[in-house]
Amino acid sequence: HDGVDALWFVGDQAGSVMVEKASIGNLKQVWTNLGKDLNWSDSEKFDGDYFLQKATQVKNVWIPYGA
Repeated sequence: HDGVDALWFVGDQAGSVMVEKASIGNLKQVWTNLGKDLNWSDSEKFDGDYFLQKATQVKNVWIPYGA
Protein backbone atom coordinates (compact mmCIF):
# COMPACT_ATOMS: atom_id res chain seq x y z
CA HIS A 1 0.00 0.00 0.00
CA ASP A 2 2.82 2.46 0.75
CA GLY A 3 4.28 1.85 -2.70
CA VAL A 4 1.10 3.11 -4.38
CA ASP A 5 1.00 6.85 -5.11
CA ALA A 6 -2.62 7.18 -6.22
CA LEU A 7 -5.67 5.05 -6.94
CA TRP A 8 -8.67 5.40 -9.22
CA PHE A 9 -11.61 3.22 -8.21
CA VAL A 10 -14.76 2.67 -10.25
CA GLY A 11 -17.26 0.40 -8.56
CA ASP A 12 -20.06 0.37 -6.05
CA GLN A 13 -20.51 2.89 -3.24
CA ALA A 14 -19.29 0.50 -0.52
CA GLY A 15 -16.04 -0.05 -2.41
CA SER A 16 -15.62 3.68 -2.96
CA VAL A 17 -16.04 4.36 0.76
CA MET A 18 -13.57 1.57 1.62
CA VAL A 19 -10.93 2.99 -0.76
CA GLU A 20 -11.35 6.53 0.57
CA LYS A 21 -11.12 5.37 4.20
CA ALA A 22 -8.00 3.30 3.45
CA SER A 23 -6.32 6.32 1.88
CA ILE A 24 -6.63 8.45 5.00
CA GLY A 25 -3.71 6.81 6.83
CA ASN A 26 -1.04 8.12 4.47
CA LEU A 27 -3.02 10.70 2.47
CA LYS A 28 -3.13 8.85 -0.84
CA GLN A 29 -4.74 10.62 -3.77
CA VAL A 30 -7.92 8.73 -4.69
CA TRP A 31 -10.64 9.27 -7.24
CA THR A 32 -13.82 7.25 -6.92
CA ASN A 33 -17.16 7.32 -8.68
CA LEU A 34 -19.03 6.98 -5.35
CA GLY A 35 -21.06 4.16 -6.86
CA LYS A 36 -22.50 6.33 -9.63
CA ASP A 37 -22.67 5.10 -13.21
CA LEU A 38 -20.18 6.79 -15.52
CA ASN A 39 -20.81 7.21 -19.22
CA TRP A 40 -17.27 6.78 -20.53
CA SER A 41 -18.35 7.78 -24.04
CA ASP A 42 -19.50 11.25 -22.87
CA SER A 43 -16.95 13.31 -24.79
CA GLU A 44 -17.98 16.57 -23.10
CA LYS A 45 -17.03 15.23 -19.67
CA PHE A 46 -14.18 12.84 -20.36
CA ASP A 47 -12.26 14.64 -23.10
CA GLY A 48 -9.86 17.48 -22.52
CA ASP A 49 -8.58 18.31 -19.06
CA TYR A 50 -10.89 16.11 -16.98
CA PHE A 51 -8.50 13.15 -16.68
CA LEU A 52 -5.48 15.45 -16.55
CA GLN A 53 -6.89 17.15 -13.46
CA LYS A 54 -7.48 13.79 -11.79
CA ALA A 55 -4.04 12.46 -12.75
CA THR A 56 -1.88 15.37 -11.60
CA GLN A 57 -1.14 17.01 -8.29
CA VAL A 58 0.39 20.44 -7.81
CA LYS A 59 3.08 20.54 -5.16
CA ASN A 60 4.83 23.55 -3.70
CA VAL A 61 8.53 23.55 -3.00
CA TRP A 62 9.79 25.92 -0.34
CA ILE A 63 13.39 27.05 -0.72
CA PRO A 64 14.96 28.95 2.19
CA TYR A 65 16.38 32.25 1.02
CA GLY A 66 18.18 35.03 2.83
CA ALA A 67 19.93 35.34 6.12
